[in-house]
Amino acid sequence: MNPTEQVITIDKHLSDNLYICYLYGIESATQIISITYQISRALQSIVRIGTGSAGGEIRYTRRFD
Repeated sequence: MNPTEQVITIDKHLSDNLYICYLYGIESATQIISITYQISRALQSIVRIGTGSAGGEIRYTRRFD
């Protein structure tokens, strides 16, 4: 999916730590499902499955608040 492409997004928090998101690219008809699990305040696990691709990442965020 092109980063500048317009998308339709439907998302839902299934629990405090689990979040699911469905994205549909209007121009390319690309579909992506993203599942995010909040492991701790600073650590997230993200899995993306889409039309013709799949991937994941571990994201570490440092907050100063």
